[in-house]
Amino acid sequence: MPNLKSGLERTGVPFDPKLSPYCWLHNLLKKEHGQINELTEYGAYVLPEFEKFSLIELCELIEKEILILCQAHFDRYFELPQPGVDNSA
Repeated sequence: MPNLKSGLERTGVPFDPKLSPYCWLHNLLKKEHGQINELTEYGAYVLPEFEKFSLIELCELIEKEILILCQAHFDRYFELPQPGVDNSA
């Protein structure tokens, strides 16, 4: 049975094993969307509510989600103090 890691290795798409497979899928779609016939060949599938989207559109949706998660992480852990705002509470 195919899996995402072996599919990435087979196609030479780089991935960081420390990151979520969601990020791996984003790399795959970004680099190989034109060569992919079936995501199941890579151990992935599209949920029914996203079947209407092309692989390019799915890549864009995933990218937006990753950016939202990155911003939320930054806001939570690296929020810079605002000038004139008391952050001591």
